[in-house]
Amino acid sequence: MLYWILKPVAFILMKVAFRFRVFGVKHVPRRGSVLLACNHLSWFDPIFPANALWRKVHFLAKAELFQIPIFSWLITTLNAFPVRRGTIDRHALNRSLEILNQKGVLMIFPEGTRSKTGRLQKLRPGIALIAFQSRVTVVPTYIVGSNKILLPGKKMLRFPRIRVYFGSPLNLEHYYCQTPDRKVYDGICQEIWQALSDLEKRAISDIK
Repeated sequence: MLYWILKPVAFILMKVAFRFRVFGVKHVPRRGSVLLACNHLSWFDPIFPANALWRKVHFLAKAELFQIPIFSWLITTLNAFPVRRGTIDRHALNRSLEILNQKGVLMIFPEGTRSKTGRLQKLRPGIALIAFQSRVTVVPTYIVGSNKILLPGKKMLRFPRIRVYFGSPLNLEHYYCQTPDRKVYDGICQEIWQALSDLEKRAISDIK
């Protein structure tokens, strides 16, 4: 219940404080399983794509955040669940597949860590594993501006313009019919990376 109470409030605040804009929301199916593959710039990233959609969005967050008592309660309430980085986290994988099998929306940051340069990084194979095992719709998602909210070494929040781009759903069926191996997972990662790279180019072009 708290999720649906906070969602419209957050959207209004984002529009006012960050002049928030969303592009390509039509590409996100209104029903059924969806895997959002999103770039990662800031701790604030989950807020923006999640509130751009009028569907419940689940997302993974690093396990360390769940050791902070009040913050842990808040992000759990907002549909986050922990993932241990640097290892194969079977619990996080199973929870991800469970959400997608129940026709939910799952947001993943396949770079695995925040980009220090603001540019797209190499993707980790976890996104390919989840996409292959769930065989769901994958929508590339690109955030612009969230890395400027809290600059390194600063304590004061800033309010830059934030934009979210949703790309066309990826057709990965030609991978799903193959026997899973490293080549297949690398191919899935490359297609997702290329789609995110195309959104990055569009975002840079829009700024100019």
